[in-house]
Amino acid sequence: SAASDVYKRQADIGFCMLNDLSELTPETIARAPLLEDFFEADEWGGVNQAYDLGEGIIGALGHIACRDSAGISHYYSMAFGYDICNGHFTSPQILCDRACFPEFPEKSAALRDILFTAGAERAEGEWLVLYTGISDTRVGRAGCEKPVYRYKEGTQILAEVRQTGNRS
Repeated sequence: SAASDVYKRQADIGFCMLNDLSELTPETIARAPLLEDFFEADEWGGVNQAYDLGEGIIGALGHIACRDSAGISHYYSMAFGYDICNGHFTSPQILCDRACFPEFPEKSAALRDILFTAGAERAEGEWLVLYTGISDTRVGRAGCEKPVYRYKEGTQILAEVRQTGNRS
């Protein structure tokens, strides 16, 4: 199909600028350039929340996923920095995994290791509170380091991305 010719995996990340929310259509989404080589060949994911960090940098919060040799999916909360001026991005940083949350019954064994990042709030110091769906049955929150802050203030990371075009 035409979609399988465009998309190389279960889910990819694209980016485009809009002047107004009314411009957000299925066609606009389909035309958005993808972040090439963001994921490894056996990974997929998406952005669930984006933060304007100033100076053309977006802090993106989302999920990254893969399957193990038994075909079971594993989803992790992640974040990365994206430079809208040149399209360069940092490597995704894993923020938390299923082990960050208490045990409880899941809907099915296939959904046990699934985190679907919903959003975050800034906390004191270098921390944020991450909100995520867990195993398709619960919502949880976890404290984690504030990667968005580091991308904004971490000029070394952004300088390397801007110079090389590669993930740090």
